Amino acid sequence: MRILISKPKKDCLDKELIWDYVFDSITDSRFLEKLSLSGVLELFTDFPRPFFRFSDSSGMQIKGILGTTSCTVFFSKTNKPEQKDFFEQLISNLEN
Repeated sequence: MRILISKPKKDCLDKELIWDYVFDSITDSRFLEKLSLSGVLELFTDFPRPFFRFSDSSGMQIKGILGTTSCTVFFSKTNKPEQKDFFEQLISNLEN
């Protein structure tokens, strides 16, 4: 999985901390498995489009819809550089 686009969320007060990511493949079970190794993963399969939410001990949150090519990442003010590096490394380690 590769990151095609990463940009601060438009029209958001904390746009430095909230980023949208677009990938070259869909968020699938492998993506969720990788996330679950590093924090708490919640999957809401009862929704019309299965929604996932991930959080870790550093304060980072990832939200998205399973089966799409995008997600939103919420970084904390104190750990943003480390969290951003961690997330982007995690994505680059997912093979297509």
